[in-house]
Amino acid sequence: MADTGASANKAIETAAQGDVPQRPRGKSRFRRFLNAVSPVLTGFLLFFGGVELLLSAVTPQLTGRMKLVAEVAPLGLIALSHLAGSIIATLMLFLAYGVVRRLATARRAAMALCFIAAPLSLLGKGFLWEEAAYLLLIGALLKVTKPAYYRQSRLAAVRPGGWWIAAIFAALGMAAWAGFASYEKIPYSDDLWWTLLLDSDVSRFLRALAGIALVTVLVLIWGYVGPQKPAPACAGDKARAMTILTSLRRVTPDAWLAATGDKNFLFSESGRSMVMYAAHGDAWIAMGGPVGPSEERREMIWRFREAADIANAWPAFYSVGPELLPDLLDAGLVLQKVGETAQVRLADFSLEGSARSRLRQIRARGGRDGFVFSVERIEPGSPEAAQLREVSDAWLKARDATEKGFSLGRFDETYLARFPIGVLRRNGVIEAFANVWPGGPGGDIAVDLMRSMPDIPKQAMEVLFIELILWAKGEGYRIFDLGMAPLAGLENRRLAPMLSRVGAFIYRHGGSFYGFGGLREFKKKFEPEWEPRYLAAPIFRLSAALGRTALLTTGGLRQLLRG
Repeated sequence: MADTGASANKAIETAAQGDVPQRPRGKSRFRRFLNAVSPVLTGFLLFFGGVELLLSAVTPQLTGRMKLVAEVAPLGLIALSHLAGSIIATLMLFLAYGVVRRLATARRAAMALCFIAAPLSLLGKGFLWEEAAYLLLIGALLKVTKPAYYRQSRLAAVRPGGWWIAAIFAALGMAAWAGFASYEKIPYSDDLWWTLLLDSDVSRFLRALAGIALVTVLVLIWGYVGPQKPAPACAGDKARAMTILTSLRRVTPDAWLAATGDKNFLFSESGRSMVMYAAHGDAWIAMGGPVGPSEERREMIWRFREAADIANAWPAFYSVGPELLPDLLDAGLVLQKVGETAQVRLADFSLEGSARSRLRQIRARGGRDGFVFSVERIEPGSPEAAQLREVSDAWLKARDATEKGFSLGRFDETYLARFPIGVLRRNGVIEAFANVWPGGPGGDIAVDLMRSMPDIPKQAMEVLFIELILWAKGEGYRIFDLGMAPLAGLENRRLAPMLSRVGAFIYRHGGSFYGFGGLREFKKKFEPEWEPRYLAAPIFRLSAALGRTALLTTGGLRQLLRG
């Protein structure tokens, strides 16, 4: 798991200062070459070293050498060294992946295991000096190429991919087969497990096999079953992010998602910019682009990518607009359209004329139904906040839904207290509401959380939106953002990217799972302009980035399947 939060910001600061990786002056060309090739070379040497240790642990030892060792060491120590060597060999198979990934913790652990396993090869395996020399060589390579291992992450981040896991199981299977093939003519008895005589190779083989199996299971449980979701940002980072937001004259409205409390933050060296993101496994998904002065935007994209690399993670930017595309492409990321956002230009919005007659009728109908609109600030713990919660709970229950996160706001009184809230009252009771994210004077404003009572008249939410748009126009905002229609505008053509074709298919046929078309049709009533939104990620991570974003937004696979 990639480290996040305050520790990640320290790593980011190191990266921004150009220390990843640094080339100290005076190093020879050979030393630089060795640092360049060491991770891959040493990683594979370590893997094959582990395979060799496994094979020597499960096959008969050279009797002559074992007798020499037995003359200077107790038999119990010899047996213990043999078992420890087989366990170390198993760990080497997993650590080799971390070494290839340039993890500093994997390098330190692998180096320690090599220096421990070398004398064990002499004790437990009949003075196998060739094996010991090989291990010492790997340890020496790891020691002298320290600058090559710049990624700072915990050992739990050593999570080999599918093909590497397949190679590990192939090595373990080969070792088990070699052991059983070597001793297939020797009958089994309970003595095989407990006898520690010098020539009882079968007993050592079975103990080694049991140790190998146990260690493999424990490593897999520790690395893959344990929690992968990191803790959110500390209070200090969140306060720092809020300071940046409130200090800017204009921001993109969705930057206020920083206030939800489910994200970490990356700050610029000047302290005037940030990227908000959430980590999921080995992915860092940024919500939107950098927030801050435009002149720091490009540097922040690179800063985020470099920081993710140091933490053994890969980066992605979700829901970014066209203005960021050149900088994202220059940073080596590829793009995938994920939908379109509906933007109403407030200077052109009016209820006058025949084209807007339907909106006038809806607004008039809302008045006849007894609805009264107002924009308010709600204090946590107030009677109005209690009414909002009642509406929100009823809305969720009617849809058998749970609160979302990451790319969407959630009902939280402290969170909602930061924003203007448009409410519809009838007979003095709140029946619908929506909070809005202000982007600053003369800038954009966007709708966030929308909730209503289940038995409210069908067109009441349209009334709420009409009133909010007219209020925003009166406040001097430029654009009212109705939010994104996911998967809208994707092409289902023969030459279109595969993800676009899949997304277009889901958009057309996934109405029972999620109201893609209905959401877009609702927003079309306000005659918005549609602006594309993109996902940016490394070329082979686009599909994974989409999946991780969906899991972050819904709160997990179970909630994602519920809809």
